[in-house]
This record gives sequence, structure tokens and C-alpha cells, in this order.
Amino acid sequence: MKATDQYKIFNPATGEEAGCYDVMDRGAVNEAVEKARAAFREWSKTDFQIRKNILKKAIAVIANDPEKYANVISSETGKTLHDALLADIYSALDLFKYYAKNAGKFLKPVKVSSGILLPGRKAYYLFEPKGVIGIIAPWNYPFTLAASPVIAAVMAGNTVLLKPSSQTTRSGVIIKEVMELAGLPKDVIQVLTGPGSLTGQALIENENIDMLFFTGSTEIGKQVNIQAAKRLIPAIMELGGKDVAIVTGKANLDRAAHGVLWGGITNSGQTCIGTELVLVDRTVYDEFLTKITNLAKNLKS
Repeated sequence: MKATDQYKIFNPATGEEAGCYDVMDRGAVNEAVEKARAAFREWSKTDFQIRKNILKKAIAVIANDPEKYANVISSETGKTLHDALLADIYSALDLFKYYAKNAGKFLKPVKVSSGILLPGRKAYYLFEPKGVIGIIAPWNYPFTLAASPVIAAVMAGNTVLLKPSSQTTRSGVIIKEVMELAGLPKDVIQVLTGPGSLTGQALIENENIDMLFFTGSTEIGKQVNIQAAKRLIPAIMELGGKDVAIVTGKANLDRAAHGVLWGGITNSGQTCIGTELVLVDRTVYDEFLTKITNLAKNLKS
């Protein structure tokens, strides 16, 4: 990789430059995978209470200066500071707290029936670290949608290669920074910088990845699934779909109009669960249409 192979990120709301990063090619990705494999040997043996304490400290790191991290997200996405705090920082804090409280319970051995072949014996499912996890995160909620799989993977004793969107690279980097400030060892989380067509492709095609997690379009999700199937490794994907709002004849139409409009335009409409289709009972269709049209006309950019 040449030092001159870099890309810039610009704030879509202001046009100002928000960052400049190296493009990691296949060789750089392979090196990162090797580091993650080496880090896994120690991290996978770490006592769970140590992992839990790191997660609790990470909560304190973020909560100590949430606007600092929200400003990073705002600069890359063009969101308002309020939106970045609410949809990314505070929701991610909930995830951190959730896993700190429940991960130990999730990872406990589960007793199962030993069946008729082994009468009187005890049998359990044991949950062990999988290995090196490749995570490709989207740009619409770049902190919370990256933090969720990263936290789960790390708490289970895995190491992570996070490939954030090339439009919101810094928003992914701060996850690594927060966790390391909380005491996470080096190389347990690594951030891969570069476009999906090069860096992301190198990640999903790497033969030393043990699992893939992808959030994005159905088209790219198919490619991820194919690569995972070739090596018989697990792949978890959150892909595109259609989100329907239903307004019944007995609905509170004022509330429904506000809710449907908000669901369609929040985050500039770039939301995986945003309202894309509205089904309205014929008996209230005209009234509902008038209400939501008037609301939309009064919106201010």
C-alpha cells in the first residue's frame, strides 16, 4: 500500500473536509487479520469479569463527554448534534449497558437432555469464542450499528476487524478508541479503512476469518453470503426490506400522521426501519391524507 493511497471524507451538510484516511489494500487487510489472530490467543482466555469491567469503563468514557463523539458522527453524516446524540451515542450506551448486564448470562453453559443413549448423564451446550470476526458496518447510524456487533463479539472473547463505511470512517474508529481507553488490549479491535469494493472485498474473501457480520444492501449481502458459504463459516446479515405503516379506521389520525411522517423522514429517510409504505383504511383515507399533507407542507429544512 502506498502512503499516497488515501481518501477524504466531507461533511455532506457543509462540504467541509471531515477526515483523510489510508486505503487498506488486500495486503494490509491480511496483515490485520494476522494481528487479530495473534491477539485472539490471549483475549479468548481472558476472564469474563475482566471483559465486563472493560465494557463498564467504556460506558464511563463515552458518558464523560458524549458531545465529543457525537460531533464526530455529525461531521461525517451531516446529522444535527441532537440526532447524533440520540440515535447513535445514547442508543449505543444502552447497548453497552445491556451487554455488560446480560452477556454473562448469555454465555453460561445450557443444560440439555442427554437422551436415551446416555441415561443418567449430564449434557451441556458450551459457548466458546469463535475467533476472528469480520464486521462491515453502514453509514446511516455509523456508531450504534457498528458498536452492536463489535461489543457482542468482543464480550464473547473474539477479536474484531471492523470495516466502517468509507463515508463514516472516523465514526468507526472511535469505537476502537473508546474500548482501548477502557483497557481493551491492542489489536482486539482493528479498524480497516477504505472502500467496500477494495478493503471490504479483501475482508470477506480472506480465508482466515471465522465469521462475518454485514449490515447493508441485499445485493452486497448476497456476495458476503457466497464468500461465507465457500468456507462454511457463519454469516449474520441485516439487509434491506420494506417497512409498512398501517392506519386503521379507528386510529388516532393526528398521532398517526405525525408518526408516519416522522418515520419516513427521520435521518433524511436513511433508516432501515423507516416508513416506506403506508396502508390506510378507506374510511379514513381522505382525512388522513389531508392531515399528513398539511404536516409535510409545514416542515422546515
